Amino acid sequence: MEHWIYTLNIAGHAVSLNLDTIFTMWFAMAVVIIFALLATRHLSLEPGKLQAISESIMKFFYGTLDTMVEGENRKHVPLVASLFLFIVTANLMGQLPLRIIHLKNGGELASPTNDINLTAAMAGFVFTCRNGCYCINILCIYGNSC
Repeated sequence: MEHWIYTLNIAGHAVSLNLDTIFTMWFAMAVVIIFALLATRHLSLEPGKLQAISESIMKFFYGTLDTMVEGENRKHVPLVASLFLFIVTANLMGQLPLRIIHLKNGGELASPTNDINLTAAMAGFVFTCRNGCYCINILCIYGNSC
């Protein structure tokens, strides 16, 4: 598969960007963000269909993490749930017929998770969220410091 590659020259070094991966990654993020915004738009005590679905998803994560990390699952749920929903959405994009969309540079759109750079970026993000906030107080989503 050919990639839609754009090359930048930064300080004398060539940096290649896979624009097809970046485009489909942003599309997957947009789907997750739009779902979250629509699900939390009109919250009520008698939930509608979308609110019931989102509450079921969150209840699943709270229950799953409660069996793994007892008593401390509340602080891990937002990170785990958002990563899970993004990865599921990105993987399901591989089932869409995006390969039939041929780009002007000869590349094809495909699932963003088939690129090792996305996996490395997510691993770095999780490592920074988990360890960086304890050591250098950046991205302190856990509320603790060294």
